[in-house]
Amino acid sequence: MPKGTVTYKTKISGVLIKDFVVSPDNAYSDEIKLNTDAEGQLILELSVDGLYSGEEMHEELVHEIRRILGLIGYEFNATIGDIQFASSRLPKRNGNGIDTVIYPGAIMIDRLEEEIEPKNEMLQTMKSALESEETYKERFYPMYTFSNSQSDPVTRFMFLYNLVLSLCNDDQKNVDSTILSIEPNTPVSKSPRNNCDETIYTKLRNEVAHVRAGSSYGNSVTEIKSNVSNFVDIVRTLVGNQN
Repeated sequence: MPKGTVTYKTKISGVLIKDFVVSPDNAYSDEIKLNTDAEGQLILELSVDGLYSGEEMHEELVHEIRRILGLIGYEFNATIGDIQFASSRLPKRNGNGIDTVIYPGAIMIDRLEEEIEPKNEMLQTMKSALESEETYKERFYPMYTFSNSQSDPVTRFMFLYNLVLSLCNDDQKNVDSTILSIEPNTPVSKSPRNNCDETIYTKLRNEVAHVRAGSSYGNSVTEIKSNVSNFVDIVRTLVGNQN
Protein backbone atom coordinates (compact mmCIF):
# COMPACT_ATOMS: atom_id res chain seq x y z
CA MET A 1 0.00 0.00 0.00
CA PRO A 2 1.36 3.48 -0.83
CA LYS A 3 2.65 5.41 2.15
CA GLY A 4 3.17 9.12 2.76
CA THR A 5 3.61 11.72 5.48
CA VAL A 6 1.79 14.87 6.56
CA THR A 7 3.43 17.34 8.94
CA TYR A 8 1.86 20.00 11.15
CA LYS A 9 3.51 22.54 13.45
CA THR A 10 2.25 24.58 16.35
CA LYS A 11 3.39 27.05 18.98
CA ILE A 12 3.46 25.55 22.45
CA SER A 13 4.68 26.88 25.79
CA GLY A 14 5.15 25.03 29.05
CA VAL A 15 6.32 21.59 27.90
CA LEU A 16 9.11 20.21 25.69
CA ILE A 17 8.31 17.02 23.77
CA LYS A 18 11.12 14.91 22.31
CA ASP A 19 11.03 11.67 20.30
CA PHE A 20 7.46 10.80 21.27
CA VAL A 21 5.67 8.27 19.05
CA VAL A 22 2.04 7.21 19.28
CA SER A 23 0.06 4.69 17.22
CA PRO A 24 -3.53 5.98 17.05
CA ASP A 25 -6.60 4.04 16.02
CA ASN A 26 -7.14 6.16 12.93
CA ALA A 27 -8.39 5.34 9.46
CA TYR A 28 -5.62 7.31 7.75
CA SER A 29 -2.59 7.40 10.06
CA ASP A 30 -1.01 4.51 11.95
CA GLU A 31 1.85 6.46 13.54
CA ILE A 32 2.39 10.02 14.74
CA LYS A 33 5.80 11.36 15.74
CA LEU A 34 6.12 14.41 18.01
CA ASN A 35 9.36 16.27 18.37
CA THR A 36 10.84 19.71 18.89
CA ASP A 37 12.95 21.02 16.02
CA ALA A 38 16.00 23.27 16.07
CA GLU A 39 13.75 26.31 15.85
CA GLY A 40 11.98 25.34 19.05
CA GLN A 41 8.68 24.33 17.43
CA LEU A 42 6.53 21.30 18.15
CA ILE A 43 6.40 19.16 14.99
CA LEU A 44 3.75 16.48 14.48
CA GLU A 45 4.53 14.12 11.61
CA LEU A 46 1.80 11.67 10.63
CA SER A 47 2.56 8.53 8.68
CA VAL A 48 -0.29 8.02 6.21
CA ASP A 49 -1.36 4.75 4.59
CA GLY A 50 -3.14 4.75 1.26
CA LEU A 51 -3.66 7.35 -1.43
CA TYR A 52 -4.37 11.03 -0.94
CA SER A 53 -8.12 11.43 -0.52
CA GLY A 54 -8.54 15.18 -0.22
CA GLU A 55 -10.36 17.21 2.40
CA GLU A 56 -11.79 14.21 4.23
CA MET A 57 -8.29 12.96 5.01
CA HIS A 58 -7.16 16.42 6.12
CA GLU A 59 -10.13 16.84 8.47
CA GLU A 60 -9.57 13.41 10.04
CA LEU A 61 -5.86 14.07 10.56
CA VAL A 62 -6.53 17.49 12.09
CA HIS A 63 -9.10 15.90 14.42
CA GLU A 64 -6.39 13.48 15.60
CA ILE A 65 -3.91 16.34 16.04
CA ARG A 66 -6.45 18.31 18.08
CA ARG A 67 -6.99 15.29 20.31
CA ILE A 68 -3.25 14.96 20.94
CA LEU A 69 -2.72 18.67 21.58
CA GLY A 70 -5.80 18.80 23.79
CA LEU A 71 -4.40 15.99 25.93
CA ILE A 72 -0.97 17.65 26.10
CA GLY A 73 -2.56 20.99 27.01
CA TYR A 74 -4.67 19.40 29.74
CA GLU A 75 -2.11 17.01 31.25
CA PHE A 76 0.79 19.51 31.30
CA ASN A 77 -1.27 22.71 31.51
CA ALA A 78 0.59 23.90 28.43
CA THR A 79 -0.56 26.76 26.23
CA ILE A 80 -0.88 25.85 22.57
CA GLY A 81 -1.32 27.99 19.47
CA ASP A 82 -3.15 27.34 16.23
CA ILE A 83 -2.40 24.19 14.26
CA GLN A 84 -0.43 25.09 11.15
CA PHE A 85 0.04 22.82 8.14
CA ALA A 86 3.77 22.49 7.40
CA SER A 87 4.26 20.00 4.56
CA SER A 88 3.16 16.71 3.07
CA ARG A 89 4.46 13.98 0.84
CA LEU A 90 1.41 12.02 -0.30
CA PRO A 91 0.95 9.46 -3.06
CA LYS A 92 -1.78 10.25 -5.57
CA ARG A 93 -2.96 8.12 -8.48
CA ASN A 94 -2.61 9.64 -11.94
CA GLY A 95 -3.60 8.25 -15.31
CA ASN A 96 -0.52 6.02 -15.67
CA GLY A 97 0.07 4.98 -12.10
CA ILE A 98 0.90 6.62 -8.78
CA ASP A 99 2.75 9.90 -8.33
CA THR A 100 3.99 11.47 -5.12
CA VAL A 101 2.35 14.79 -4.34
CA ILE A 102 4.57 17.17 -2.37
CA TYR A 103 3.24 20.32 -0.76
CA PRO A 104 6.04 22.54 0.57
CA GLY A 105 5.60 23.78 4.10
CA ALA A 106 5.34 27.31 5.34
CA ILE A 107 8.18 28.91 7.32
CA MET A 108 7.39 28.89 11.02
CA ILE A 109 9.10 31.06 13.62
CA ASP A 110 7.02 30.35 16.72
CA ARG A 111 9.25 29.32 19.60
CA LEU A 112 8.89 27.40 22.83
CA GLU A 113 9.28 29.33 26.07
CA GLU A 114 9.69 28.21 29.68
CA GLU A 115 9.63 24.60 28.55
CA ILE A 116 9.86 21.59 30.84
CA GLU A 117 10.57 18.00 29.89
CA PRO A 118 7.81 15.65 31.10
CA LYS A 119 8.83 12.52 32.98
CA ASN A 120 8.79 9.36 30.92
CA GLU A 121 5.93 7.83 32.91
CA MET A 122 3.78 10.88 32.11
CA LEU A 123 4.40 10.38 28.41
CA GLN A 124 3.64 6.67 28.67
CA THR A 125 0.33 7.47 30.36
CA MET A 126 -0.48 9.90 27.56
CA LYS A 127 0.60 7.37 24.92
CA SER A 128 -1.70 4.75 26.44
CA ALA A 129 -4.61 7.20 26.43
CA LEU A 130 -4.04 8.21 22.80
CA GLU A 131 -3.85 4.59 21.67
CA SER A 132 -7.16 3.80 23.39
CA GLU A 133 -10.70 4.82 22.57
CA GLU A 134 -11.39 8.49 23.22
CA THR A 135 -13.05 9.02 26.60
CA TYR A 136 -15.98 11.33 27.28
CA LYS A 137 -13.89 13.89 29.18
CA GLU A 138 -11.29 14.04 26.41
CA ARG A 139 -13.74 15.87 24.18
CA PHE A 140 -13.40 18.86 26.53
CA TYR A 141 -9.58 18.90 26.53
CA PRO A 142 -9.24 20.92 23.29
CA MET A 143 -11.76 23.49 24.59
CA TYR A 144 -9.89 23.74 27.89
CA THR A 145 -6.54 24.02 26.12
CA PHE A 146 -7.82 26.64 23.67
CA SER A 147 -9.31 28.71 26.51
CA ASN A 148 -6.24 28.44 28.71
CA SER A 149 -3.97 29.36 25.78
CA GLN A 150 -5.42 32.86 25.39
CA SER A 151 -2.72 35.41 26.20
CA ASP A 152 -5.12 38.10 27.38
CA PRO A 153 -6.25 37.24 30.95
CA VAL A 154 -9.79 38.60 30.46
CA THR A 155 -10.25 36.61 27.26
CA ARG A 156 -8.82 33.52 28.94
CA PHE A 157 -11.14 33.95 31.90
CA MET A 158 -14.26 34.46 29.76
CA PHE A 159 -13.55 31.43 27.57
CA LEU A 160 -12.94 29.31 30.66
CA TYR A 161 -16.17 30.52 32.26
CA ASN A 162 -18.11 29.69 29.09
CA LEU A 163 -16.64 26.18 29.20
CA VAL A 164 -17.81 25.78 32.81
CA LEU A 165 -21.22 27.16 31.87
CA SER A 166 -21.55 24.57 29.10
CA LEU A 167 -20.69 21.80 31.57
CA CYS A 168 -23.31 23.11 34.01
CA ASN A 169 -26.35 23.20 31.71
CA ASP A 170 -25.96 26.94 31.10
CA ASP A 171 -27.11 27.63 34.66
CA GLN A 172 -25.09 30.08 36.75
CA LYS A 173 -26.48 28.70 40.02
CA ASN A 174 -25.20 25.30 38.93
CA VAL A 175 -21.89 26.90 37.99
CA ASP A 176 -21.49 28.40 41.45
CA SER A 177 -22.47 25.24 43.33
CA THR A 178 -20.01 23.28 41.18
CA ILE A 179 -17.22 25.78 41.81
CA LEU A 180 -17.87 25.68 45.57
CA SER A 181 -17.87 21.89 45.56
CA ILE A 182 -14.35 22.01 44.07
CA GLU A 183 -13.07 25.00 46.05
CA PRO A 184 -15.26 25.65 49.14
CA ASN A 185 -13.21 28.73 50.12
CA THR A 186 -14.14 30.59 46.94
CA PRO A 187 -15.28 34.14 47.86
CA VAL A 188 -19.04 34.69 47.61
CA SER A 189 -21.02 37.94 47.48
CA LYS A 190 -24.59 39.08 46.83
CA SER A 191 -25.68 39.69 43.26
CA PRO A 192 -27.02 43.24 42.74
CA ARG A 193 -29.52 41.77 40.27
CA ASN A 194 -31.39 39.34 42.57
CA ASN A 195 -29.57 39.49 45.91
CA CYS A 196 -28.61 35.80 45.58
CA ASP A 197 -25.15 34.51 46.44
CA GLU A 198 -22.68 34.30 43.57
CA THR A 199 -19.03 33.31 43.48
CA ILE A 200 -16.36 35.84 42.60
CA TYR A 201 -16.00 34.17 39.20
CA THR A 202 -19.67 34.58 38.31
CA LYS A 203 -19.56 38.14 39.65
CA LEU A 204 -16.59 38.99 37.45
CA ARG A 205 -18.08 37.27 34.42
CA ASN A 206 -21.29 39.28 34.77
CA GLU A 207 -19.45 42.54 35.36
CA VAL A 208 -17.55 42.05 32.10
CA ALA A 209 -20.54 40.78 30.11
CA HIS A 210 -23.11 43.30 31.39
CA VAL A 211 -23.28 46.83 32.72
CA ARG A 212 -23.64 46.59 36.49
CA ALA A 213 -24.38 49.50 38.76
CA GLY A 214 -21.50 50.20 41.12
CA SER A 215 -18.96 48.17 39.16
CA SER A 216 -15.99 49.42 37.17
CA TYR A 217 -14.63 47.56 34.15
CA GLY A 218 -11.10 48.54 35.13
CA ASN A 219 -11.55 47.14 38.64
CA SER A 220 -13.09 43.97 37.21
CA VAL A 221 -10.08 43.48 34.92
CA THR A 222 -7.73 43.91 37.87
CA GLU A 223 -9.69 41.32 39.86
CA ILE A 224 -9.69 38.90 36.95
CA LYS A 225 -5.91 39.16 36.63
CA SER A 226 -5.62 38.34 40.34
CA ASN A 227 -8.00 35.37 40.21
CA VAL A 228 -7.68 33.77 36.78
CA SER A 229 -4.88 31.42 37.86
CA ASN A 230 -7.05 29.92 40.63
CA PHE A 231 -9.94 29.68 38.20
CA VAL A 232 -7.78 27.73 35.74
CA ASP A 233 -7.16 25.12 38.47
CA ILE A 234 -10.89 24.86 39.22
CA VAL A 235 -11.82 24.44 35.55
CA ARG A 236 -9.08 21.86 35.03
CA THR A 237 -10.42 19.85 37.97
CA LEU A 238 -13.97 20.11 36.65
CA VAL A 239 -12.96 18.88 33.19
CA GLY A 240 -11.04 16.00 34.75
CA ASN A 241 -14.12 14.99 36.75
CA GLN A 242 -16.23 14.46 33.62
CA ASN A 243 -17.17 10.83 32.96
